[in-house]
Amino acid sequence: MTAGFTAVAVCIAASVILLSSCGGCSTPKQTNQTTRPPTQTAPPPTQTPQVDTDPLRMVDEILNVYPIGNMAFNVPESVGIDETFTVRLILSPKKSVADIQNELDRSFNSVIQTGQVRLTPQMETRMTGQNFEISAVTPEILAVSSVEDTQWTWDIRAKQGGVQQLHLTVSAIIRVNDKSTPRVVRQFDRQINVRVQLGHQIAGFVKDNWQWLWTALLVPAVGWLWSKYHKKGARL
Repeated sequence: MTAGFTAVAVCIAASVILLSSCGGCSTPKQTNQTTRPPTQTAPPPTQTPQVDTDPLRMVDEILNVYPIGNMAFNVPESVGIDETFTVRLILSPKKSVADIQNELDRSFNSVIQTGQVRLTPQMETRMTGQNFEISAVTPEILAVSSVEDTQWTWDIRAKQGGVQQLHLTVSAIIRVNDKSTPRVVRQFDRQINVRVQLGHQIAGFVKDNWQWLWTALLVPAVGWLWSKYHKKGARL
């Protein structure tokens, strides 16, 4: 009995030792926190480039690309009615104004008008005047060279006397919204004194007053001749 009690005591002591040794062991604590991915910082917004959407400014930007050339044309100060004269316009990308002036015809006491214009691949010139008969010798729209001169010519006849107005417009043809469009870059207005000769004055007076002349002069003259003829016949 003593031996059995001793065995039981030994077992109890061993159990106490084991429990005391495990008491210092810590059980890992469970946490409810979940792992979150690192927060990504958004990049700063980029600046949107400023685009010029003004359709009117677009025309100016197109024209500013092209170079400037010199031009000159001749217009007479005075001509006679029904007299035909020639106007020639020279546009040059290389020559000076003085060089162009020397090439123009100075007949009819011409005055040389000069200027500078933007040169586009195609350009249009028009000559107009209410009391003139104008015939374009060259096409109004011509291709423009970067080296050689471009010339326009008109034959013009004055139809009415007095101080008359002649107008010249020079237009650059540019492409806007995929369409070829003329843009007037220079305009000139010239006064021409159209002389009326004596023969034209008499013809014009008769034309404008033929009814009065018939009543006041021709009818009495015809009556006088008729009466004189009858008197002469009566004598015979």
